[in-house]
Amino acid sequence: MVGSRFTKLVEKHSEELSRQLALKLHASSRTKSFHKVPLEDLEQDIDVLYRNLGDWLLYRTEDDVKARYGDIGRLRAEQQIGAAELVWAFTLAREHIIAFLHREAVADGALALFSELEFVTSLTQFFDRAIYFALEAQAAATNKSVAA
Repeated sequence: MVGSRFTKLVEKHSEELSRQLALKLHASSRTKSFHKVPLEDLEQDIDVLYRNLGDWLLYRTEDDVKARYGDIGRLRAEQQIGAAELVWAFTLAREHIIAFLHREAVADGALALFSELEFVTSLTQFFDRAIYFALEAQAAATNKSVAA
C-alpha cells in the first residue's frame, strides 16, 4: 500500500487534523470567505477526506473524485467562496498533512524515504484532481446562477 504507514497515521489523527485545518481556514486572510462557514461544517468536510485517506488515494477512481469534489465545488459556489480561496484551502489541506507527517513520521532510511516520496506524489495527484473538479463544478454553478 502506498505509504500505508502515513495514511494510517493521518487517519488515526483525522479528528485533530480536521479541527486544526478548519481553524486555519477560519483564521487565514487568504480564506476570508470561509470564515462565514460554520467551523463544524468545515471540520466534517475535511474529516471525510482525512479519516478515509487511504481509500481516497488507493481505491477511489477519478469519477469518485469528480463526484465528491464536484459537490464541494458547487457547495462552495453557493457559499460564495471564490476560486482563489478554494485553491488555497486545498493547498492548506495538503500542506497540513505533509507538515503533520514531517513532525510525526520522519523518514528513517531509504525505504521509508521512498515510501514517503511515493505517498506525497499520490497525495499531490489526488489534490490536483480534487482542485480541478471542484473548480470545474464551482464555475459551472456560478455561471448557472449568473444566467438565472
